[in-house]
Amino acid sequence: MASFVSVSMLVDLGLASLLTVVIVLALRLDKRLKTVRDSSGELRTLISGLNDATERAHQAVAQMSAAAKEHEATLGISIAKARDLSDELSIITQSAESMANRLAGEAPSKPVRVDPKPAPAVAPLPGSEDIDANEKDALRKLLAGVR
Repeated sequence: MASFVSVSMLVDLGLASLLTVVIVLALRLDKRLKTVRDSSGELRTLISGLNDATERAHQAVAQMSAAAKEHEATLGISIAKARDLSDELSIITQSAESMANRLAGEAPSKPVRVDPKPAPAVAPLPGSEDIDANEKDALRKLLAGVR
């Protein structure tokens, strides 16, 4: 009977020690779960802030898209006008080159000298009093070269 008691006691001691280990592990697990529960509030706050930031980003993208479409239309009109003007300028340039070639073919072999007539007196323009003498001389020389 002594061996039966001792085996029974050993089994009880083994179960008690295993139960103690389980209790210690349960306490650790409870502590970790408490930490997770406490941090879940912070996590909810963080997720809420992230959702707000995402919504603002979606709104900003929508606004940028609308602005891009608006500017695309305006830019398209400007590009079309520029192409039209470019085509017109090309036609004018071709006409001028054609006219210059015709004039070069009809030019006399001897250059003709034309004496410039003196320009008639003209009343000064309003605001021309501000032009100094050097600027007036420069303008006269330029106009004389044009004649």
